[in-house]
Order: sequence, then structure tokens, then C-alpha cells
Amino acid sequence: MSERVAFDEFKEMCGFMYPGKNELTRKEIQNVASEYNCNIPSKIWENKIHGEGRSVFYFLNGVTSIKGELEVSNVLKNTYDAYIPKKNDYFISHGTNYKLIDTVIKERAFFPMYVYGVSGLGKTFQIEQSCASHKRPFFRCQITKDTTNEDLIGCYSLVDGNTVWMDGPVLMAYRSGGVLLLDEIDLNSSLMILQVVLENKPIYITQTGELVYPMNGFTVFATGNSKGDGSDSRFVGTTVLNDAFLERFVTIIEQKIPTKSVEERIIKRYLELEGINLPQVLYDEFVKWIEYVRESYKTEATDVYISTRRIQYILKVYKITGANNLTKSMEVALSRYSDEDRDGFMKVWKAIHKEDA
Repeated sequence: MSERVAFDEFKEMCGFMYPGKNELTRKEIQNVASEYNCNIPSKIWENKIHGEGRSVFYFLNGVTSIKGELEVSNVLKNTYDAYIPKKNDYFISHGTNYKLIDTVIKERAFFPMYVYGVSGLGKTFQIEQSCASHKRPFFRCQITKDTTNEDLIGCYSLVDGNTVWMDGPVLMAYRSGGVLLLDEIDLNSSLMILQVVLENKPIYITQTGELVYPMNGFTVFATGNSKGDGSDSRFVGTTVLNDAFLERFVTIIEQKIPTKSVEERIIKRYLELEGINLPQVLYDEFVKWIEYVRESYKTEATDVYISTRRIQYILKVYKITGANNLTKSMEVALSRYSDEDRDGFMKVWKAIHKEDA
């Protein structure tokens, strides 16, 4: 059922979809009603003026808002409420990276930021949870080598037998003043349409003729495993990003492996929320093992590492199997590595745990 809105509210919606225009066609008026699933107030039709030929326009008397700054109305905020992430109790904020990310999202600043680093350290998670904390709409684009401009901006789709325009995540973030995340951006170097997005400029939709402006509060983040220079051979498929593209980010920062104290906070929170009773002696040995394999990676004694996500997977196996056997749980969760690497990790664990290697 369409939501009933007053004339002033509908006029404001028209302003967000067609900023700067005082006259809209019948089709544009209908597009607004369809976009926000609402009625068309009768007063709109009372304000009609006839153009030449068959064209009919509707005069809206100043659609753009005061001082030229486009703000999102309460009606539009409600439209995008479903895109506000839920708070996750497992999340623990830490580090200067998160402080900067959280400040940008809280202050609704346009501050393009690229966060890179090895997999499983919470690059995406921290952006999502900051949005949850500040009730900001969050639009995540999962970039692949096959991602196209249409995947990001939008396209015509068949809905109930009718061809209708469907916004992609970029336009949804624009219209809501939300947070756009380009996840794994270094997997595709051909999405140059994003240069406009990184400049906070309006996007012209060639298929519809609409010029869409970013609402106040819009900003964009990108994540990747590499710095965009293709230097890390471990991550297959990453590409060298265009230097002009990278230049449009205010900052490019590395997500580093958590410190021992932070990792312990994360582990303890996970054990508590999952209701896992890990004996203190076993817990101390587990933390010691993590510290050892992390240090081996940092000093380049090995080129593989144990991520925070993988640590939680080990504990998940420990809980699900109910066998209270951390050694067996580790063998299951570490199966994603090569036999040689897994055996190396297990050898260290058994030495710490006083088991026969």
C-alpha cells in the first residue's frame, strides 16, 4: 500500500530526485511517487501549466532547499531505514583507523578513505558497525572483476511485467546521504565512473536523463587486500589501480594485525557471547600460540598468518563438536591452508600444549 504524504512532503521528494528543477513532467512526477511508494497529492495537478505541443509540466515553486544544501527529509530517512546495519555485540572498536572512520561517519563528512590489508582483520566490519552506531544507511558493493557501471549505478529491470528503473547502491547512497562501501576495490581497475563519486559530484543517468546529486552526509569508503599497486602476489586477482583514481582518496591507510591485548579482548568477548568454557590453562596456551604464529608472520619467517576470523572459526569448531578438544578443532579449522603450513602451525601448537609433535 502506498504511503499517503502531504503536498509539502511530496514537493521535497521531488526536489531530492530532481534538484534545481521547478518544472517536472507527468512522467517525472510518477517516478517520484514510484520511488518513494507514496501517493501523488491532488495539489500537484492543480499547479499544472501547459507547454507547447503535447507536453504538460507541473510547477513546484522552488524545489531546491535553502542555501543550496540538500538535506534528507524525515520521509526519505524512513525510506532508507532498512539499510541501517544492526549493532553486532561481537564487535570491539580499537585503533586509530577506527577512530578516524568513526569520526567521518559521525560528522557526516565527505572524506573518501581507502583501507587495505590482509584478509580477516575487520576492515569492512568496522565501517559497518560505525554506521550501526550512528544510524547511517550503509550500502556495500562487493566488487569483482566482472562488476560493471550498471551494477553500481543502476539499470532497467522487469517488475510485475513492467520495465522500471532500479537504482544501484551508488545512487541509493547518493539519495539517502548514506555511506557507500566499495569492498575489494582492487579486484577491478576499470570502474572509472567512480571518479565522479569520489569527487562528490552529481551523476548523470544516460538511460533516464536524470541528474542525481549526493545528499548531505554522503561519503565513500573502499577496502582492498593490496594498496592498489598490485604488489602483493598472495591475493590472486588484485590489479593495479589507476593512479588518478587513487589520488581521489583523502587517505589510504593499512589495517594492521591487532595487538596481543586487542586480540585477547576479541577472544574473550567471543567466548563470553558464545558461552564457551575454555579452561584458563588452555586459554593461556591458545593465546601464546597465536602470538607465536603472528610474530613469525611479522618477521617474515612465514608468509601465512592466522587472522582474527580464523581464530574465531577454531573456537566455533570447538563449541560445535562438543569434544572439548582444541587440538582437533584447530586441525579442522586450519584445513584451509596447505598441508605444509597446517602441519607447521600444528607442530607449534603441540609443542606449546605439550603434545607429541
